[in-house]
Amino acid sequence: MKKFLLSILPLVALLFMGACTPGDGNDGAKVYKLTVNTSLPEAYSWDDVTSENVIARNQLTGVEFAAYKMSAGVYVVEVEPGEYNVNALFETADMNLSGQKMNVSVYNESSISISAEESLTSPLVIKEFYSAMCKTPANKNYMYDQFVEIYNNSAFTQYLDNCLLARTEIAANTKTVLWGSTPEEMKAVAVSSYVAGWVGNGKTYPIEPGQSIVVAFQAQNHTIMSDDPATEEIEVNPNTVDLSKADYEIDITEYKSTYVANPDVPNLTIVAKPGTQSVNFAVLPAFGAGLVLAKVDNIETYCDVNNEANWVAKPEGTDVNPYLMIRYKDIQDAINVVCVTETQRTCALPAQVDAGMIYTSAMYNGMGFTRKVKETVNGRVVYQDTNNSAEDFEPEAKPTPGF
Repeated sequence: MKKFLLSILPLVALLFMGACTPGDGNDGAKVYKLTVNTSLPEAYSWDDVTSENVIARNQLTGVEFAAYKMSAGVYVVEVEPGEYNVNALFETADMNLSGQKMNVSVYNESSISISAEESLTSPLVIKEFYSAMCKTPANKNYMYDQFVEIYNNSAFTQYLDNCLLARTEIAANTKTVLWGSTPEEMKAVAVSSYVAGWVGNGKTYPIEPGQSIVVAFQAQNHTIMSDDPATEEIEVNPNTVDLSKADYEIDITEYKSTYVANPDVPNLTIVAKPGTQSVNFAVLPAFGAGLVLAKVDNIETYCDVNNEANWVAKPEGTDVNPYLMIRYKDIQDAINVVCVTETQRTCALPAQVDAGMIYTSAMYNGMGFTRKVKETVNGRVVYQDTNNSAEDFEPEAKPTPGF
């Protein structure tokens, strides 16, 4: 999270201000100052902070503007008029702290306050995922080859029991991303489509240190396919992956009769199907949403539609169907996957779980995302996990499930 070097930003800001008239950008566009007042949890002081980064991201374009520091906890960012999400990110010797203010309107000189909190960390991380899908040799869109790979990033055995995979409800061009009216209600995210997970007794699904498991939407060898139903001629598709040896798949035969399940690959349990999303997709956010890996006390109770505390109706619009809410505290790992289209990039997740965002250059390009390696400890790979997907992942990576 050292993308912006705040130590040199005051100088950059002065040069910028000297190069144009006050209130105007280099191209003549209006520029306003947004003052960001930040605070830390009681257990921390500003002397503990070793790195600081405050940015404002334009909701429409995705362009980020870095702030410069005025004094301890006070930053100024100069932006063109618009709607912004503002992230404050701090590092100490042993903890990442982050806070976020969303839907900030900047049409004049203004100020906001942000309270930073300890960023959520977990031994379980999403090592790799692939949701862009691919093209067939006949140049048709192909959408069944998605997968996600989960990795034990710790030195101790972890268990997938009561873990769930889901994608956020937010659509690619939705601007309202937080539900609820109270602070506690706001600390949860709505998910949609299928919610799949591991239902066990607590130690049914171990995952050893340095071990990963692959969850396929459809556990088939997608590189070998029949692209022409009339001739059933078998073709090789080099644009995709072989998922026939995945550890789990998400069988939606009950909802879509054309789905082809692999009888040799165990199924995750579909524990909920909230919202009205298309049945063509499983839990991976193909066109812009958040990908969520969470661990709850009891997955069946948590996802039970009769559990009114966890199912909430959408606060606006005509959709009266309730959505399952995943609390921030239960999230193990989460990634803001935003739309390819620049004007429709909206982050569904708060800075506590992902302070960045990632996207592919084009849909159906057969490319995915893989997490960067931080270090190797006694032969065990430890992957980078700063809760900033823009920093933690290599974009446009050729999918390599299980490697």
